[in-house]
Amino acid sequence: MSVDMWLRHLKARVLTKGAFERAYAQRSHVTVEFLHQHRRVGKPCDCREDGCDGWQMAHEESEP
Repeated sequence: MSVDMWLRHLKARVLTKGAFERAYAQRSHVTVEFLHQHRRVGKPCDCREDGCDGWQMAHEESEP
């Protein structure tokens, strides 16, 4: 595993889903509750883009 990949994995493990959602909500000037009401949730991301925290904001999938 390259050093860059290792650092990405480490960073993703350090930033929890809750911390990502709180930071996203703060940057968007809304609350986490607002995001959840609109079915937006943090999901793991493995895009490997520079600056990616290992999480993405996505629509919550509905249960059948």
